[in-house]
Amino acid sequence: MNSSNALPAKLVSVAFGLGFIGLAASVIGAISDPTHVLQSYLLAFVYWTGLSIGALGLLLLQYVTGGEWGRVIRRTVEAASLNLPVMALLFIPILACISRIYVWAVIPSAHYNADYLNVPFFIVRSCIYFAIWSALALRLRHWSLLRENGSYAGKGPETLSGVGLVLFVLTVTFASIDWIMSLEPEWSSTIFGVLIMVGQGLAAMSICIVVLHSASAEESLTDDVRHDLGNLSFMFIMFWGYMALSQYLIIWSGNLPEEIPWYLHRREGGWPWVASALLFFHFALPFFLLLFRSVKRNKQRLYYVAYLILAAHFVDSYWLIMPNFRPDGPMPCWQDVAAMLGIGGVWIALAARRLNCAPLFAKKLPVAEHGEAKPVAGSQ
Repeated sequence: MNSSNALPAKLVSVAFGLGFIGLAASVIGAISDPTHVLQSYLLAFVYWTGLSIGALGLLLLQYVTGGEWGRVIRRTVEAASLNLPVMALLFIPILACISRIYVWAVIPSAHYNADYLNVPFFIVRSCIYFAIWSALALRLRHWSLLRENGSYAGKGPETLSGVGLVLFVLTVTFASIDWIMSLEPEWSSTIFGVLIMVGQGLAAMSICIVVLHSASAEESLTDDVRHDLGNLSFMFIMFWGYMALSQYLIIWSGNLPEEIPWYLHRREGGWPWVASALLFFHFALPFFLLLFRSVKRNKQRLYYVAYLILAAHFVDSYWLIMPNFRPDGPMPCWQDVAAMLGIGGVWIALAARRLNCAPLFAKKLPVAEHGEAKPVAGSQ
């Protein structure tokens, strides 16, 4: 363990403890009200799994594009993406009680494709998603550690990431359709998958900024690298806003009966207030703050913006999922807190433990005169 680069030692044990309390409370609550607990559990699962998926996307993107910013966040995104096998296990309660969450699992309808939305195929697809994501995360981590100790100098990560990005886009798109969009099986949007992916990438970048600020690292970040992380967050915010607006304008202009119910449900009760909060805190405010160089290059200010984005990302997840279960408006309850605490505690503890097992920053690869990586001593 490289303790000098480690997160606080107590974080792992505290997070595991809170996770155990949250999951235990969810199990106890499920005895009297299983449906309500499962709805909250789905929200928490989508949020925390989305952070791991977004981290994997950043990892793949960085290996393809290169850049100093990727070396700085690589250990963090590796640790987050390696939680995906555990998230697959935490998905089992949803699969076991699928009929309490998804209406298509109980009431077949002629208005959607029953050949696609059926329980056996849903389970098979979910297994494929997690298998692909987990394989990519584990293999890239393996190569990364080999490079760290000087026993590998090949281009495997870059080659795999090129193919992996294609698989990533396809699997995340279909997973977002299965897990979120199918809550309203008669509704569809061709932009929905990209919108989810961008939101996950933005949240994962914010996790990296929080970790880099919180960790005790021997090598401090330069202002230029911090500025790059701020610019990347700014880019994700703009892209998310563009996708969200495009989806709304396309559906509004088309005004088709099978498309508009999703937005109509979110105009009732207190949901317009949630939409307003989402517009301000997930787009307008961070967009405005990250326009300033003084915010992007200041570690404390960038840290606060990252926390703001993570909180807004939860509101976004709540907005996507909960109107299907609570049409009268947002009604936060203890089950929501228990599920977020349970899954989140496990997620944080596992990610922190992996971060503490390797230097926080990946080594720079030696570069030859023509820009290609030199063979590392001892490699074959």
